Amino acid sequence: MIDTTANSTSGTLPTLTADQAAFITGFCEAAIFTATVTIDNEPIFLDEAFFLGQETYTDILMNQLRTNEAIVKDCLDFFLDNYTTMNKLIVDGLCPDWEHHGHDFLLTRDHHGAGFWDRGYDEYGAQLTDNAEKYSENCLNFWIEPDSDPLIINFEYH
Repeated sequence: MIDTTANSTSGTLPTLTADQAAFITGFCEAAIFTATVTIDNEPIFLDEAFFLGQETYTDILMNQLRTNEAIVKDCLDFFLDNYTTMNKLIVDGLCPDWEHHGHDFLLTRDHHGAGFWDRGYDEYGAQLTDNAEKYSENCLNFWIEPDSDPLIINFEYH
């Protein structure tokens, strides 16, 4: 079970368009893909999932991230502020979809060595990079509760 007490959504999330939902999904997928946790003093990538029947811990965590109010707010703020530029890149065939932009938002703001700036977007990439870097770096921290059975994965978003 994943502990949701510190990460619950107390309010109502806004109704999202398909493009907004895809952007948020891409952001959350990149967060899980780049995250590490320590088990038995060994760092492992969080996307090396632990299975719970048909569902994995990362599947459960993905649902929590996509409904976290602060994550949704940051993603929607960036999405709305940069919609015209990102949409142009999709329409012009330079970016495949909104999920890809969501990945790049997380990768760029967290300085993972990839993101908007390295996609060949020229001045659009520079603009999106500048705007993404206005958000906090290392925005998600994940940890596993010691001696938890079943395993409890927590996260903090800032």
